[in-house]
Amino acid sequence: MVPLTVAQVQALTDALWTPYQPMAVLAAATGMRAGELRGLTWDSIERRGDAGQVRIDRQLTGLSDGRPVWGPPKTQTSVRVVGIGPEVLGTLERIRAPSLDGLVFTSATGRPLGRGHLSAAGATPYR
Repeated sequence: MVPLTVAQVQALTDALWTPYQPMAVLAAATGMRAGELRGLTWDSIERRGDAGQVRIDRQLTGLSDGRPVWGPPKTQTSVRVVGIGPEVLGTLERIRAPSLDGLVFTSATGRPLGRGHLSAAGATPYR
């Protein structure tokens, strides 16, 4: 596997619909899987001086009546703490908004993002 260059990541992020850009930045910085990103809650992000860390100990496995259903990460070794730099932390802090379930990434109405939100071509879940 060959990691993307910073320029490639920036080009991909710039091409995304604006509300998904912070999620792409975090994914590129941490290697988090889609379910881990969709299930990330604010209490899993800790500031450490100018930088921070993300505790990854669960993922969003589905929705039940529109509410998140969490499960363990893909493998036992997927439970981890990942450092994030000041720019990534700043990106996250700029989007911080209250969510019923404490989710970092939600629709414009604060609802959890289902699998289809990230894979449906041309999807606009924030409308």
